[in-house]
Order: sequence, then structure tokens, then C-alpha cells
Amino acid sequence: MNHETDYKLKILYWSFEISIEAKIAKGICQKIFKDHKILVDTNYIFSRGKNRISQEIYDLVLKTRNYFDAMYDMVEIVDLSTNPTGISKRVEEMCQSFHRKEKISEFEVKWHEKDPNQYLLTIIDHAGLIRAQKDLISKKERIDYVSNRLIEYRTKYKLSPIIVSQFNRSLDSAQRELATKAKPDYSKIRPQLGDFKDSGGTQEDANVVFSIFSPNRYNIPEYNDLKIDLLKDRVRVADVLKSRDSLPDLAKGLGYIGEAGLFIDLPRPDKMTPEYYNRIINLKKQE
Repeated sequence: MNHETDYKLKILYWSFEISIEAKIAKGICQKIFKDHKILVDTNYIFSRGKNRISQEIYDLVLKTRNYFDAMYDMVEIVDLSTNPTGISKRVEEMCQSFHRKEKISEFEVKWHEKDPNQYLLTIIDHAGLIRAQKDLISKKERIDYVSNRLIEYRTKYKLSPIIVSQFNRSLDSAQRELATKAKPDYSKIRPQLGDFKDSGGTQEDANVVFSIFSPNRYNIPEYNDLKIDLLKDRVRVADVLKSRDSLPDLAKGLGYIGEAGLFIDLPRPDKMTPEYYNRIINLKKQE
């Protein structure tokens, strides 16, 4: 099958929580699992602690080099702490490099795409770690500033901005609430738009808001007909909390392989056989 396409992609990825090396290592784990169905984690790749990478896995790591070299032509990862002004300036520089400027008047400029098949994305991961600056002290101020600039660039340059945020959700208080009920209402644990930590500005600005939720974190035995007590940490629930162009409040269970940072599709709950559950549960990483 020919996968050639005229479409091109450029991604500016701000990784404020995880270093470039750790990101690439996780990507290597994912690539090895996808290509060879061998499950390894980053501790094994780096031979941390008692882990010692085998020659077989080391050879597979080396074989991923061409893949990640090609990826770097498309993805730029920044893992340095950066303030809102620094982020907005760098994103606009990227956008302008793919556009040509037309001067309409002394005070008005219009930007035109050089290539209509070129798509531009920037990902902020995660918003709460944007560095403070003199005029933007609080987290809310910093997040709102960046969100506003990205919305401006979305309109001006057709940029697709993605902002990753964490939830302001207390595990202890949720568990106490559920423990007091004879028949717990697990829908109360489902993420809501009001749960966004530090600022609600990002979800107000967004066209689409997704959440990723781990029912196992709250010791929920069954959620959306999925047997969480069997799947444990191998499942996540993706929710569409907001969508300006389609229906919100849609939920989908996904298999989660944390060692490789990989989500996999799951059958509908009524189609999940005991054999399928066992296959997901019994994935074993290399030791």
C-alpha cells in the first residue's frame, strides 16, 4: 500500500515535564512494541537500577534511529522551561516561516500560506508548568496569556494548538464520597469541564476538549460496562467534554500500555471475551 501523501506536518512540542531524552526513549519503547510485540520500558532501555538491556533489545533500539531521525524533520521538541512571551514568540516565528507577508497598508499586514498542504501544530505539555515572568505571576495569568495568543495564531496562520492540562481532582475526597454510598454513583467521578486545574481559559477557548480518565485510580470495579477490576491500569476512558462541531459527552474505553505510552482500541464491552481480557491483562514487559 502506498502511504505517500501531499500533506505535510510540522509540530512544535513543548515538553515541560519530561526531557527530550525521556520522550525519545518512550517513543523507542512504543516503536519496538508496535513492530515486534516486545514490551520494554524506559528503565530497561536505560539499564537503570537492576535492569540490564539485552543485546537483542539493544539491536532493536539501534534500528529505530532512521525512524526518529525522520521524525525530527517533522517534530521539534523543546524541553527548556519557557515563559509565555518566549512561547508565543517562538510559535509565531514557526508560523511565519511557512507564510509569506503581504503589506496591505502602513498598519495592516496579511499572511498567506506558502503551501496549502502544510499543517502546523503546537503542543503545550503541560500548561501548569509554563514559567512565570514579571508581568504574569500567577499560573492562571500565564495559561490565559498563552491560550489567547494561540487562538490569535489559529485565526491568523491556521495553526492547530493543543494544550495539555491537569485536573484539579482530589483522589481522597472522591473516594470518601463514594465510600459513603451504598450504591456509588460513579458518574460523579467522571471528568467535567469545571475540573480543569489552574485556569478554565483553555477549555473556554478550545473547539474540542478531550479528557483521559483512569477508573482504576479510584478503585472503580466497573465503568461504562468495562471490567476495571480485571483490566486494572490497562484501561483509560477518553471523553469528549466539549465539541463545537459535533456532539460532546461521548466516551470511549481504550487499552493503555503505560510502559510504551501507547493507547490501543478496545472492542465494545459486550464483544470483549475472557480471552481478550486475559491478553490485555497478561502483557509482560522484558526483564
